[in-house]
Amino acid sequence: MVYATLSEFLLKSVVWFSGGALALMVLLLLEILRLRLRLIARGRRDQALIKKWQPVLAEAVGGGNPDLPALDKEDLLQFLKMWNHLHESRRGTARKHLNILALRLGIMPLLPRLLHGKDTGKKLLAITTIGNLQAHDEWDTLLKICRDPDALLSWTAAHALFQINANAALHDLEADLTDRLDWPAAHIIALLAEAGTDEMYTGLANRAVEFANTGGPQGLAKLYRLLGILRAAPYQHVLPAIHSILLQTTDDETLAQCIKFLREAPDLEHVRRHVAHLNWVVRLQVAHALGRFGLPEDIPRLVLLLSDPVWWVRYRAAQSLVTLTHGDTNTLTQLRTQLKDKFALDMLTMVSAEKEKE
Repeated sequence: MVYATLSEFLLKSVVWFSGGALALMVLLLLEILRLRLRLIARGRRDQALIKKWQPVLAEAVGGGNPDLPALDKEDLLQFLKMWNHLHESRRGTARKHLNILALRLGIMPLLPRLLHGKDTGKKLLAITTIGNLQAHDEWDTLLKICRDPDALLSWTAAHALFQINANAALHDLEADLTDRLDWPAAHIIALLAEAGTDEMYTGLANRAVEFANTGGPQGLAKLYRLLGILRAAPYQHVLPAIHSILLQTTDDETLAQCIKFLREAPDLEHVRRHVAHLNWVVRLQVAHALGRFGLPEDIPRLVLLLSDPVWWVRYRAAQSLVTLTHGDTNTLTQLRTQLKDKFALDMLTMVSAEKEKE
């Protein structure tokens, strides 16, 4: 009797469990279907949005004054993505025409709600739009976001500030350019190439001199990063600062980085005096620089570097010799006959062969 009761209980349990599993499966399938239908509906709505706004945006880019259809609130995010994508693929007056269109649509008053919300994606879209519109109204908010630990969010805000007012942005964010190591230097270089001014480059170069004067591990780390950024700056704006740093620095890495900036004959003395430097990184940059803008009288210096104990210094010296002699076979053959060091001879022979294959 007990066995029969237990069997009935187990059977009922299996039936109920199977029924529950089946019900959950049906609900899951229904949810998948709902999401699929929603995705299809969203896709159709996006296609309709593109079809409606693409001709309007195209006419605006061309300088026209198109009639503006109504922009539904549900379409705002998709429209902003479309507008920003078009904005960033254009230059000059086309961007101004797109900004006028956005202002006519009343886009700006709609952005604070996205900017102050918690959705990161919407925040990024709002920040990008504000930057492209060059709207100053949210400057303080963007500046606050620049201090956010999220690298993407903070960098997007910094980029927007530079778009709005590059000089003011540099004033407010100068320290961040060196302190925020999560902001890629390559992005900063690209930003300065897009929005940089003579005043900005001069200010950054002077800042580099301050870091060089300060010294210490922290100051030197900031100096290295800033020198890397300034490599993309116009030569004439950074050269005075580089000369100042070269004359006072006792740090080998700083010296090597500064030599990278030099490219004209009057600066050869800054290079030649370090041919026998104790640090191979400096000697490497010396060999590179002599190939970049050296004179025929620098050939003996490069021959000396061909016997350097560090392979990379020898390799760069050999490349510079080939460059300085314009790859002249007779000159290179004569140099090889004069070499007593086997490693120097092998290196020059190898690099000469590489050059002949090019």
